[in-house]
Amino acid sequence: MPYVLIIHEVEAYPAWKAVFDQAADIRKQAGEISYQLLRYDHDANRIVHFSE
Repeated sequence: MPYVLIIHEVEAYPAWKAVFDQAADIRKQAGEISYQLLRYDHDANRIVHFSE
């Protein structure tokens, strides 16, 4: 199974998360089966997005 790992910084996590959640259907249509979101303890705006 292919996986995608994205590590990036966002300007404001709450705003980014709202857009991310709104794109759930788009991600599913593109083949996303599941995902995990992680944030760094020392920098809440640095995101790790791991998708199957």
